[in-house]
Amino acid sequence: MAGHAEREGGEGIMWSFFRKRNIAGISVLSFFTSTVLGLVIALVPDLADASGAMSGDILSPYVLVELLRQFVVSAIGLLLLKRGGRLTARWIGYVHCLFYAIGASLLLLAFQYLTLGQTNWAMLTEAAVLLIGSLLGALLIKPRL
Repeated sequence: MAGHAEREGGEGIMWSFFRKRNIAGISVLSFFTSTVLGLVIALVPDLADASGAMSGDILSPYVLVELLRQFVVSAIGLLLLKRGGRLTARWIGYVHCLFYAIGASLLLLAFQYLTLGQTNWAMLTEAAVLLIGSLLGALLIKPRL
């Protein structure tokens, strides 16, 4: 009996470690891919205007690409959870996706503040897009039952 309780406790510790590592890794991946996309848009002449990245429009091509990018990143995170047998219920996927979006938003906010010395209202739109893209991943990736 004691061995079974220890094993359950050990699995709980490992689950917690894996969950935190998954959330941190996917948040960093999301931050990295978003930063690379932003740099490409900034470095390619006229791409910012063509994509609508600087327009502030909610339904610009840039926002749609960001939505798709976050969906793909979150889907990767959920598929990794599923492959490890840890995506056993939909709510687990929704919680992870929520944390993916929060983690990526905080990293992007900190990066923006450190590089520009300020943040702006576009960050709120970015956070909303990250959240919607992440939750799309949770809707489409089914848990292992």
